[in-house]
Order: sequence, then structure tokens, then C-alpha cells
Amino acid sequence: FIDVAAADPDLGRLLSDLAGGRIDTLVILGGNPVATAPADLDLAGAIGRAGTTISLASHEDATSALCTWHLPQTHYLESWGDAIAADGSVLAVQPLIEPLHGARSDLWLLAVLTGAAAPRGHDIVRTSFHLSQGGRGDAPSNNPRFEERWRSFLHDGFLPADDSTGAALRLNGTGLRLPIGDAPSAGHLELVIAADPCLHDGRFADNAWLQEMPDFATKVVWDNVAAMSPATGDEMGIKHGDLLELEFHGRKRQMPAYILPGHAAHTVTVTLGYGRDDCGPVGREVGHDVYGLRPSDALHGGAGLTFSKSDRSYDLARTQADHAIDPQGYPGRER
Repeated sequence: FIDVAAADPDLGRLLSDLAGGRIDTLVILGGNPVATAPADLDLAGAIGRAGTTISLASHEDATSALCTWHLPQTHYLESWGDAIAADGSVLAVQPLIEPLHGARSDLWLLAVLTGAAAPRGHDIVRTSFHLSQGGRGDAPSNNPRFEERWRSFLHDGFLPADDSTGAALRLNGTGLRLPIGDAPSAGHLELVIAADPCLHDGRFADNAWLQEMPDFATKVVWDNVAAMSPATGDEMGIKHGDLLELEFHGRKRQMPAYILPGHAAHTVTVTLGYGRDDCGPVGREVGHDVYGLRPSDALHGGAGLTFSKSDRSYDLARTQADHAIDPQGYPGRER
């Protein structure tokens, strides 16, 4: 199991095995790794080298288009599941409705691949809960004490870490630490790559309501920007709406500048999720693709950003303009 969206060391080995023709069957559980994998990895070219490829996804996308089979994935509100929180608590995921359109969950597919006959999500999660309590084999069907714990787990929605063996699976935080380099400066700019507050990683790009929802800081709709502080803009000769060519680790993307009061100096923030060409008509080619800037060794950005200003400007749609309330920021008005 490989996390394609993170710097998983096994991802390189997978690509090597795919290139060498050593993978008979490749199963992709959710997500759109062809679009979201690091830009320096040719995952799209490698997928075609597997014998059979299966994509379990809620929508047709760039990944499913390259696979032998595309299987419809359930929404999480149609699915049974469980999870472990950072503190070791065991969490219950319960469906609100029966699956629509014949979709299947990742738990179901994994059970089928491991030989289970007619698996049910409820039974899989129940057995998982039984094992987390130190049980062996399938969950007991006639144990009143276990049934009481199981029903309490579903009622509360979680099991505290102190009351479960899940406490032993707490995250130690080592994988969450980001390297701290030199402080950014005019000659040493920093790039921050973040998930979009509305579209996340792009999975919601075809939702018109979310495209129309203003960014909480910039108030921009139907677009993403390269945000920087007024001081950095003045120092670099950048004005609001200037079209910039960003270069990061040898990769380039054009994006409009947004002068954002309160932003950290000598840092530029860009958000993922836009510029898709593999979604429906609402989000297709809306905004700017940032995934092309993300190398595997700097998924969240870092030092080494450079940019140049073109002679073009870019019109941004905003639900609210901003200005300073002093005479300098609002000419003709007194405080």
C-alpha cells in the first residue's frame, strides 16, 4: 500500500517495478494519482506497463482513463468503515444511505481481492472492532458482552484510546515535521503549496457551488492566485493582477499575483485543485494547475522560488474588494 500523495519511499520502487514489467495487477483505491502525484514522476506512463489496472474512484478522471477497469466508488456516507485518530482513538464510519448506482467501497474491493465471498461492509468493520479488542477470528455472534460494546461503539462513534489497543497505533509525528531552512528574503523567496479551502486537492473542482464560494482571505472565486504581502509586492515591483511566471525546482507555471495584506513577507502561497482538464464541464480548465510545480522532495513547497513578471495583467473575479482605511490607502477620504 503506497500513499501517492505523500513522499512515500515505496513509490519509486513501484515505478521501477512497473517500468520493468514486474507488476501483473495494479489496484488504485480512490484518488486521482495521475493528476496529484509529484511532478517529477511519470506515473501516467508507468501505469500502462502493468498487465491489468483497476481504478476504484467516484468519478471518471485522468487515472481511470488510463486503467483497464474503472469501478464506481461509494461516497463515505454510503459506506461502512473505521479509522484510527492521531491519539489512538478508534473511529466508526457508518452509512446514512444504501449505495447508489451500484457503487462499492474500498473495504469491499479489498475483501474480494483477498478471497472473501460476498463481503458486507458491516461485517468487515464488526470483525475489525472485535480484533481491536483483542479478539481472535470473526466477531462472535452470540456474546452479549461483545454486542453491548459494539453497539456502544456505533452509538458514540468512537472508542477512546485509553480503552482500546488502538492506543498503540498513535502517530509519533515524525512524518509530519517539515524542514526549517533559512529565513526567506528578497533573494531567497519561499513557495507555500496548500490545499484549496474550497476545492481541496481538486476533487471538488466540478462543484459550481464551491467554485462560487469566495476564498476566505482573498475573496476570489472561480480561480486561484499567487498571494504575497504588500511589502513583497512593492519590493519586487509586483502589482495586483500582474501575470507572473513562477519557477520552482526547474518547473514553471503562470499565475496572477494577489497582493494580500497580512501575508508573510518574501513568501508566495499558491493553492491546488484548479486547472483540471479531466473533470466535468464546470471545473474544466478553470484556474491554474499547481501540481506541475510539486516535486517529490518539496510537496508542500520550500525555498528556491523565482518569478518574472510578464507584460500582461489578469482580471480576477472577487466578491469583495479591499483597501486600507487611512488617506494613503483610500485617497480623498480622511480617517
